[in-house]
Amino acid sequence: MGDGTYATRRAVRTHATLVASAVKAWACVCMSPCMRRQDVRTGLSMGLAAFVGCSTPVADVGGVSEGLSSSAGPETGSTDTGQPPTEGGTGAGAGVDSSTGDSATGSGLPVLDVGGNTTPPDGCASSAASFMYLLSSEPEGGTPSSDLYRLRPSDLELELIAALDCEGAHSAMALTIDRTGMLWAMTVDDDGYRKIHTIDPVTGACSPTDFDDPIEELVFVNTLAFVADEPGGETESLYLGANLGASFDPNIPLSLERVELTTMDIDLVGTADLAPNGGYQIADLSGTGDSRLFGFFAGNPAVIVEFNNDDGSFIEVNPLDFGVGSPWAFAQWAGRLWLFSSAGDPGSDIRAWDPVSKTVETLHPGIGVAVVGAAVSTCAPFQPEG
Repeated sequence: MGDGTYATRRAVRTHATLVASAVKAWACVCMSPCMRRQDVRTGLSMGLAAFVGCSTPVADVGGVSEGLSSSAGPETGSTDTGQPPTEGGTGAGAGVDSSTGDSATGSGLPVLDVGGNTTPPDGCASSAASFMYLLSSEPEGGTPSSDLYRLRPSDLELELIAALDCEGAHSAMALTIDRTGMLWAMTVDDDGYRKIHTIDPVTGACSPTDFDDPIEELVFVNTLAFVADEPGGETESLYLGANLGASFDPNIPLSLERVELTTMDIDLVGTADLAPNGGYQIADLSGTGDSRLFGFFAGNPAVIVEFNNDDGSFIEVNPLDFGVGSPWAFAQWAGRLWLFSSAGDPGSDIRAWDPVSKTVETLHPGIGVAVVGAAVSTCAPFQPEG
């Protein structure tokens, strides 16, 4: 917009900030474990929180970390070797005997063989082909902090990379990863504006991009994912999920935007129908190496859809037999969509939805951290092995 739009910009900024502040205050008095974490998506969280409610007896699958830690991560300048950090194993994979599949903590859960690439596709970093990256939100001394983890799907070993410290951002909304292994996070500043930062997958160091939030055009972006341009191809595109006009109106459907990475400008791909989730049209996105884009809508029931990458319409709509609220996260691995859900301690459960059989399998309960974002590269396996 040109001159004369100051009042509109100020009104939009005030709206976003007031919504975020109201949600924080509301969450503080809510005794449900899912809401004590204050991790509802900024700018859309008031409506979603009201929709879920303090007493909603459903699993909470993914969402946003509120309040990025001011702690500095490891030193920058490291090279991605494709190997996980050597210290600090935790969560599901910690203490697991790989010879027997038994857990040292007594859970008795087997090590999972869920697929992996030993030889990355052309143009792919080994870390991009072999790992899932998770963002968690945990209170430290009463102040929420965001930690970045690396999860090895073959045995669910969870490794802490760093506490995030992204310049100009107080929260993170979504996470994705490109073929080179670079992480991309959608963040929010103190005024409610969205930013996109890149994150070094070894050190956790953040760098801002030139992305200009379209909120003043009443385009409310809230998630992002890379998708291969063609099945098995070596190029990919970055898509954003957005709501046009408002982000917490159940009658405003989700729209897809495509990012021109050289300029960080966005173009509207198209707008979908309303998802039958009984609430707000907000979805987490996950793309694959065979050029498929999926969305996971919170609600009751929760809904998983596949998008048409060319026009934003739904190819397939799959209501689940359970509901989820905020936070929620999901990512594709080896032909299945992994769902991360947490209703409190001991952190997120991991479930996997099979798009062929339409069934959900519990992979591991309570991995020890509350997952609010998940990222898998288009280099990762997208077909079941065996």
